[in-house]
Amino acid sequence: MKIPLYTSDLTSHDVDMPRIMKFILRSITPKVKDDPKKMRELDNKMATSLMARFMYGKKIPLWKVEDRNIPATHPNLNIRVYIPTEKTNLPAIIFFHGGGYVIGSVKVFDRLCRKLARDLEVIIISVDYRLAPEYKYPDAPNDGWTAVQWVFDQYKKFHINPSQIYVMGESAGGGISAVMAYKSREVDHISLAGQILVCPWLDGNFDAYPSMHKFENGYILSYPLMEFFRDAYKNNDADLNDIDFSPALLEDCTNLPPTFLITASHDPLRDQGYAFAQKLHTAGNQLIFKNYQPTAHGFLSAHNSLPMGKEMYADIISTIQTMIENAY
Repeated sequence: MKIPLYTSDLTSHDVDMPRIMKFILRSITPKVKDDPKKMRELDNKMATSLMARFMYGKKIPLWKVEDRNIPATHPNLNIRVYIPTEKTNLPAIIFFHGGGYVIGSVKVFDRLCRKLARDLEVIIISVDYRLAPEYKYPDAPNDGWTAVQWVFDQYKKFHINPSQIYVMGESAGGGISAVMAYKSREVDHISLAGQILVCPWLDGNFDAYPSMHKFENGYILSYPLMEFFRDAYKNNDADLNDIDFSPALLEDCTNLPPTFLITASHDPLRDQGYAFAQKLHTAGNQLIFKNYQPTAHGFLSAHNSLPMGKEMYADIISTIQTMIENAY
């Protein structure tokens, strides 16, 4: 029997991972390193190698791509703006990359952002937030909020429709996006149209979620790697219970922007995403939740190389388009 592309709950989540998929995932699962700088060097080399085209697809040309700096109290915050067309009044997505708050960059996620801009016909603003351990919590979400404020201040310059500004993030970037969503409800002039959370890291308290151990090794993201990222990012254990570190702990989840929350069937972070989706639903928010299967953490970025990856990508694009067009 054919496995459905996704489920909207986790009652039937124990699907088998095909043997070829297991082989691919185990071959690209990173080993834990003790040097973040070397990890970033490898990450950046991968982004410009022939392997990048295989995993992430070709580098798509767009009408305009601009690198900019946002003046801030710390060293200027770098962003990259992807403009797919000369059309005006376009929606915009403020994008936060993944990488456990330690690796990842605008450069590494360039191919994905280009593809999203073209396929969704939206302006993408990709944020190069500061990374740990050089810059620990809460620098990353602080940079995120600086970027969100800047976009709302500068929307006319980029011909953005101010009523259609979204946040989107993968993994750690999903956590930043969730923080941006609840911060925005406290500010009158910042009204996010929605949040798109892709395999989000939402809680630093790992052992509360069975999937953290069920898929602790061999599925791209491992439990030891998550511990490494967490230790690099936190100042102390008290940070884990701060909602800007662990937005899953947010008590008042009412009046949040419409949400598309994506998990992967064989991801240590899967149960965090599902628990947060349930919390958002219970609080009365507009929500689409999809648990894609069988796949693993990071499948959106690497969809070009994974079995069923292109079908999953197409479904995600279709769902976001529905979100934008109908403000579901």
